[in-house]
Amino acid sequence: MSDSTIENDTIKTFRERQEKFVYYLMGLNVAAIGFTVSNTIDLNHIYGNHIMLLFAVVAWLISIAYAIKWILTQFKLLQYDMHQRDINAGLVEKWFHDSTPPEGYKKAQIEQLNVQIRAKVIKSEKAYMWMLVLFFLGIVLFLFWRIMDILDILKYSIK
Repeated sequence: MSDSTIENDTIKTFRERQEKFVYYLMGLNVAAIGFTVSNTIDLNHIYGNHIMLLFAVVAWLISIAYAIKWILTQFKLLQYDMHQRDINAGLVEKWFHDSTPPEGYKKAQIEQLNVQIRAKVIKSEKAYMWMLVLFFLGIVLFLFWRIMDILDILKYSIK
């Protein structure tokens, strides 16, 4: 097995596991929102400490939005990768029909595509990071609310 094949297999395995993790985290976000809403749906009064729950739910919703952004960015990166393979295979030159492409066209196309890929990779990394940060922030806010609820802190009624 060549080094290139091993590297490609490693990258493929990493991407598959990362994608599964993102979907899993989205499911956890949805479950956390559902759990929070189901536990507070029958409240007679809204207390001051429920603001923490509101912030937790908002953090989880934004985390879901970042997960979706990450997934869409991965689709776009796959599209760029396929386009780069077309350029390297010479399929883009067929767009010019009978004439030949201008000098340096292939190199310029690849450079432009690499710039776009780098920009999307940065967006993808930021979306992944914020998805994780907001998920854990929601957990911390939920736990903070639970501690406040147990200790009867901020139990004044909001009308």
